[in-house]
Amino acid sequence: MAEIIYKKGCDGHKPVTLSDIEGISLELLNGETIVVFPKYKDVKFLDREKISKYTRKNFSEFDALHVKSTDATILTDELLALESPAAKHVREQGAYDLPSLLAAGEIMKQRDEIDKLARTIEGADLFDNCGSSICTCCRDSAGFAWYAHGGSGFFNGGMYSSFLAVPVALLKY
Repeated sequence: MAEIIYKKGCDGHKPVTLSDIEGISLELLNGETIVVFPKYKDVKFLDREKISKYTRKNFSEFDALHVKSTDATILTDELLALESPAAKHVREQGAYDLPSLLAAGEIMKQRDEIDKLARTIEGADLFDNCGSSICTCCRDSAGFAWYAHGGSGFFNGGMYSSFLAVPVALLKY
């Protein structure tokens, strides 16, 4: 079940703004709990001219589904070093990363619940107003990355295509 995670001392403030929250929590199938920061941007995973410089090994879909949120930080760092527009956006929001494939799929599945909570936060973006595909931190193959496509319920897409960059972080208690 999704819920708003407030920064220390901000619970109960009205109106709730983006500066009052860490994000909206979601539990993943692997038992991790992440927070989604509701500030999304439709951007490329990587610019076309940078793809040849991206040396990260390919992830099979099975392997990409097993990437942990702690590994997402390393993968987002690598993309940031290549000036990835998606990695740049999530880091501009704070200590956030691109989601793992499992996290992106879960965000897509729970987007209505996320939007219900986001409507109570001033300045929050809504999935209703954005594209229906979320980029992850995982490479698929040369020129392709893993994405969660909401309307059609599948994964995959070109690195140079624009999809939603959604800031996420592992929730640490």
